Amino acid sequence: MHQMQAASLTLERVIARRGSLSNIMPEYEGRLPPQQVPKYKELCFGSCRWFYRIQSIINQLVERPLKDGEVRVRAILTVAIYQLLETNTPDHAVVNEAVDISRKLNKPWAKGLINALLRECIRSRRSLSKDDQLYRHAHNHWFMDKITSLYADEWARIIKANNHRPPLCLRVNLRRIKRDNYLAMLSDQNISAHPSSFLPSAVYLTSPMPVHSIPGFRDGLVSVQDEGAQLAGYLLNLERNDRCLDACSAPGGKAGHLLEVEPSIHLVALELKEHKLGFIASNMARLRLYAHLQQGDATNLDWWDGRQYNAILIDAPCSGSGVVRRHPDIKIQLDQERVDENRAIQQPMLQQLWQTLRDDGKLLYCTCSIFPEENDQIIDEFTTTCGDAVVEPIQLPEGIAYNKTVNGVQLLPTMSANDGFYYSLLKKGY
Repeated sequence: MHQMQAASLTLERVIARRGSLSNIMPEYEGRLPPQQVPKYKELCFGSCRWFYRIQSIINQLVERPLKDGEVRVRAILTVAIYQLLETNTPDHAVVNEAVDISRKLNKPWAKGLINALLRECIRSRRSLSKDDQLYRHAHNHWFMDKITSLYADEWARIIKANNHRPPLCLRVNLRRIKRDNYLAMLSDQNISAHPSSFLPSAVYLTSPMPVHSIPGFRDGLVSVQDEGAQLAGYLLNLERNDRCLDACSAPGGKAGHLLEVEPSIHLVALELKEHKLGFIASNMARLRLYAHLQQGDATNLDWWDGRQYNAILIDAPCSGSGVVRRHPDIKIQLDQERVDENRAIQQPMLQQLWQTLRDDGKLLYCTCSIFPEENDQIIDEFTTTCGDAVVEPIQLPEGIAYNKTVNGVQLLPTMSANDGFYYSLLKKGY
């Protein structure tokens, strides 16, 4: 199998909603020669990031629109056009490979269409129309309407950030190494990096690199975590020996940070899917930390032993609308139905887990969404029906850009710093 064929098959499954990039890509990475994996990843992420711009181009080049059922043809064309416009792969190599892949479709017309369309793209790429919304913004109409209606003054910056490659942010384990010492370690290895101006644990690498090649990663000195996500470790203000619950814990990034901030806590890491407990265990072993791993559904209490918690972190399932730049397949798969499906989980989860919180305890509700219906509205609905929930003020480090909401804070995705996150801190009264 070749990288372009693997990328086309991956994109086909994304378009058909048969999995996300993070679920599908490992399958094909294992079937490719190691030297092809970086290019395969580039084709997958790039084709998703610019999917709607490329659909605009396809629409301009075909005489009749592609049928919705021709998913594989659309995927091959998308990956090929991405290569033609965004990479240095020779034009003839892209066309030949795409035509070769099309021969396996058992559709004689597809080979001719792909060959003709790609050659026309090469001839006319400088004269393509850039006026339509799909081309300009590279988001579908539903997504654009949603963002522009919610953020009349900020939508353009959000779209620009969504279309940008994300920075590589690290979380330094300050219990084991000072940030300045870690930056010196990077400098000694000629790796360019700079500290965050906001959080003491955050470091940005100037250029991306494979995770397992990052100095200190294997030894647990650092983890890969967006700066916005790192806020969760600080906002609960954990105290010594607190009993703490991290709900929806996999892959364990926030759980690890909670333990780095306060190693004395008794942490239960709750995860619905049993196989994902392995990801948490792997992270705990790398960081040399311990959490009690618990398989269970956070929308009921069948798993709970009856002992209440001083602090709870709910990293709720959500649309992921704040992390599109890291997961560009969200652009293709997200719609209102998926948002509503998440809402149907978020409220019951909050209601159930509130029962496990002791009086005077704190619960931090967070999502990587920028949609109020998954954020402030969920907290509104909860506090309206729950008589002992008090919204606590959240104080973020000076300089971090955020929107103050009724029930919390909303970070929007930026070009060079944090992703989009929402936080609401609740205290249980008595």
